Amino acid sequence: MQRNPEIRRDNLLKMLQSKKFHQIDEVINNTNASKATIHRDLDILEKNGFIKKSYGCIEVTAHKSIEIEYEKRLKENGALKKAIALSAIKKILPGDTIFLDASSTCYYLAEMLYENPLEDLTIISNSVHVQSLGKHSNGKIKFISTGGRLDYQINAFLGDLVQEFVSKMTFKKIFISGAGFSSERGLSTTNDYILGTLKAAIKNGLGKYCLVDSSKYQRDCLLKVTDLDVFDAVISDYELNSEEAGKFKKNGIKLILAEKNRERHKK
Repeated sequence: MQRNPEIRRDNLLKMLQSKKFHQIDEVINNTNASKATIHRDLDILEKNGFIKKSYGCIEVTAHKSIEIEYEKRLKENGALKKAIALSAIKKILPGDTIFLDASSTCYYLAEMLYENPLEDLTIISNSVHVQSLGKHSNGKIKFISTGGRLDYQINAFLGDLVQEFVSKMTFKKIFISGAGFSSERGLSTTNDYILGTLKAAIKNGLGKYCLVDSSKYQRDCLLKVTDLDVFDAVISDYELNSEEAGKFKKNGIKLILAEKNRERHKK
């Protein structure tokens, strides 16, 4: 554990949020700090409302707020994301092995796939919520989790293990998103752990599709993932105006604008 108390407690909380309940003795055994130090840290976490202690057990209470935040992100521009997913699903064929990242748009795509499963389809993902959808598929779709370190803020497996896993795979098609995009600056993200996973997926995807709703257009984030011309198509939505869409064609980028009832193709 870190010597800095705030860093140590933050790491402890991240460890606790991997599941809902823990035995206190188990937590102490899995850390490098003293028993007295861990008890003090647990007291502070309880005082701040992150956990509850009772009879040698710990209940993590922050899960609810994390799930609420995820639901909020999922519903934000939900109609646009669903339209994009509906366009993207047309690119998937029976027998494909596909990678879906942990974006909310890819969650909607996975949801549609599980509702109408294709024969011999394999989904590989670092998304906890895509994984949970697989529990109700009756085995019609094969699901493979990347594993790795669980980031409770975005409900995704991240880190070196995920990047290593993805680097060893070959995907028939990949579907990924980002925090920002533009025809000039490409796709970008804010998280360096996400960056490595996305780059590995792009490298090993035979077919590459970028799913980004129009609210992210011209949002230039800190970390560039790639130029957009590496994708077979960038799929956005009907709220990206024709003038802006024309810039993609000018830069040699295939753009599909998903609409409510049909698609417009810019070639």
